[in-house]
Amino acid sequence: MVPVSNRFIVVKKGMKHPEAAVVYANNFIAAQRKTDPDALKLDFTIDATYWPIGNATYDYADAVERKSDMLKKALNNQIKPEELTPEMKDMYDKAKRDLANPRKDVKDWRAYWGYTVPAELLKQKYNKVYSEYTAVTRTMERKWANLQKLETETFFKIVMGDQPLDAFDKFVADWKAQGGEEITKEVRDEQSKAAGK
Repeated sequence: MVPVSNRFIVVKKGMKHPEAAVVYANNFIAAQRKTDPDALKLDFTIDATYWPIGNATYDYADAVERKSDMLKKALNNQIKPEELTPEMKDMYDKAKRDLANPRKDVKDWRAYWGYTVPAELLKQKYNKVYSEYTAVTRTMERKWANLQKLETETFFKIVMGDQPLDAFDKFVADWKAQGGEEITKEVRDEQSKAAGK
């Protein structure tokens, strides 16, 4: 599972207006959620990863499930569309347009569809495993990027059917050999130190 906090905004000590970072984040979120007309003037044609602070989205860990429930209730006439948040009212409008003319405007379908079938998968019971270690070890600094690339490429090939399921076993062996085993040992050592063992 992704940790609840995995990104941070930090401000240099002595900055004249440190509150500017919070104003930035609040405006970004207000634009995404359509709650402030002035914030909607932000230019989202430029990918947010290139913005000074990047995508400053902060939400509940189960935000998709909550929004899915809200949208479902509105589409089933259990709540009035006017009771929705501006963001979800926009999703509702797109859903209604798409349901009236399926796939006429793929942007409408794309915007709300993730809150339907895919969101239902998130509501199923599964074994949630949270990371117990969030720091970076010395070997991670040198080898983590390559290990992540190996993982992404292998998983993609398996999912796309370019490699059989048992390619996962080779991936595990390669991951361990290319630094994963060393990283695992470093993490365990750090956890033992933290536990006072």
